[in-house]
Amino acid sequence: MSRGSLPLYVEPFRLCDANTRVSGNLVAAQLERISEFAVGTADDVNVVLDFSRDADGRNCISGTVDTVVHTTCERCLGALDIPVHAKVSLVAIAVGGKVPETEDDVDIVEVEDERLALAPLVEEEVLMALPQYPVHESCDMVAYDRAAGGATVKPEQKANPFDVLAKLKKD
Repeated sequence: MSRGSLPLYVEPFRLCDANTRVSGNLVAAQLERISEFAVGTADDVNVVLDFSRDADGRNCISGTVDTVVHTTCERCLGALDIPVHAKVSLVAIAVGGKVPETEDDVDIVEVEDERLALAPLVEEEVLMALPQYPVHESCDMVAYDRAAGGATVKPEQKANPFDVLAKLKKD
């Protein structure tokens, strides 16, 4: 399929029969649950999905989902941009169908009426790739002082007990 915006729905069984690739962008406004997590917005999501059948005849969906989610750091409450690169590995089955044996890293997706909504699928993959507690890799902790009327205060640097040993070693 062509590049551009993703279709709202696909027919995964037909696409698996045809060994088809679907790629495009999903507008961030379509991702309602991510907007609850994100402060401001998330970038549009770049999606590449390959539909195929494996040697056991299972309908496989694999690919990648890439975006950037803008949120706040849980530690310092500053702005934080989280780049997301999620690998998609799914097996599609009809609702009520027999669940095939799969590896641990492969999830099952049930397809109703031979149509699969792409926006919720992509949104789920992005949410699963986000950290549970988003924090900067390194940020200055800032203390909040209620007594000072809400002023923020840098934490006091405690003396290192090994500084005395370091001085003795230099002498």
